[in-house]
Amino acid sequence: MYAGPVTIERVVLNNKIDTTATESKNTFHNRETVYCLVWTSGVDTVINIRWYYENKLLAQFAERTRENYIGFLLQPPLQVGKYRADISLSDGKPLRSINFNVTRFQPQVIPPQPTPAGHVDFENDKLLVSVPFAFDETWSINGTDWKINEVKVVFLQDSVVVAVVTKFDADLTLLSEQELRTISLPIALYAWQHGYIDTAKSLQVDGQKQQFKNMFVTLFNPQTGKIWRTAFEFNELK
Repeated sequence: MYAGPVTIERVVLNNKIDTTATESKNTFHNRETVYCLVWTSGVDTVINIRWYYENKLLAQFAERTRENYIGFLLQPPLQVGKYRADISLSDGKPLRSINFNVTRFQPQVIPPQPTPAGHVDFENDKLLVSVPFAFDETWSINGTDWKINEVKVVFLQDSVVVAVVTKFDADLTLLSEQELRTISLPIALYAWQHGYIDTAKSLQVDGQKQQFKNMFVTLFNPQTGKIWRTAFEFNELK
């Protein structure tokens, strides 16, 4: 395809930078980075890329090739669905369009942690990749019965954490950050003292046991749908 002195020779989508790749991946999971690698011939010039999600513009970037090569990336977390990458020159007219799909990451867990029938995930965050291993428990802490929705391993973009999600009926907007932290601390301590962190460490996720430095307590108000997450370093709980 020609546009003046520049030719788009090859466009490859991949989940890594591989300059030897000749064929594109057409399916990614929502924890993967999507790389768009572009090779040209002719003079080095600015290449534009537009990323689309469900036919809506998601992001756009422009970079000059170096020695007839440039790479772009779309970083996770990504929504599940249909995507398209349009490659163009400065005039914005697409010279190449590549369609691809993003599916939800489903880690393999040993031993398996099946979700009980009838269980409802309070957070229901489609971008959140997690492995729940405790469901619908009641923790009695200092005279209060906490309705624990889930305890789970959560994969963030740059780390892996343990999270406890619990029902919380009070209005979150009326409490300060320090008050919410004070409320959440005994829940984190309970998880630490009753072996939930050790259970999380024992799970093999995609063949690996995870190492954790911190955890989150998520307070969820079912009436308003609002949540509040508080992070705790493990050295605070020892």
